Amino acid sequence: CGQPSCPLGDQVRLYFMKVGYVGEWYNNVADPSLATLVTYNLMGDWSIRASLTQMGTIQGTFRNAVGTPIDGASVVITRQTGPSTWGPTRYESILTMGGGRYSFLVEPGNYRVRFGSGGPVEFIEYFDNERTFGTADTVTVGEGETKTCDGEIDVGTGSISGTVTNAVGADVGGIKVNLILQDLVDGSPIEVTTATTTTAGDGTYSFTGLLAATYYYVQFV
Repeated sequence: CGQPSCPLGDQVRLYFMKVGYVGEWYNNVADPSLATLVTYNLMGDWSIRASLTQMGTIQGTFRNAVGTPIDGASVVITRQTGPSTWGPTRYESILTMGGGRYSFLVEPGNYRVRFGSGGPVEFIEYFDNERTFGTADTVTVGEGETKTCDGEIDVGTGSISGTVTNAVGADVGGIKVNLILQDLVDGSPIEVTTATTTTAGDGTYSFTGLLAATYYYVQFV
């Protein structure tokens, strides 16, 4: 219930919020189940204060290999939740605005930034110019601080293409095709989906702009 309609003696949880600040429950907790209960007394004393934390900003521009901004690309920011754990994603994918720009209001903390090029063949990159989440730079944002994280998709000259058919040799369109990169993180081999596309009506697909001396797998889903 809210002031002043609460029956006397009722216990309530109070939530404080303001645009540009991290909301919190009384007394300085994010989980409502941990909030301190407040009893509405006879005098109607609601002089309870909170000190909110100002949010920070992660912003930047996403460009292709020749420096042209990519509009409509996706940006996903994942927050560190423990010494070696990340996510779930706190700030979901948004599309870059005019000029390839993006901006997130974020709580103070550590983050990693993922860029997706969009389009029929989507290439993925992590800040700062990394191909996997494990090797991505960690961006630390303080209270009221702005960090700029620009992205640029590396493009090579290699290509992989083919045709998907069924058991009787007929072409099959609409099949999802993933391009999987074999990489190393902390010395251990991993596989990361670095691009994805869908077969055309005649069953064909193609990945272009691939980097030389790089091992890829092709997965059909």
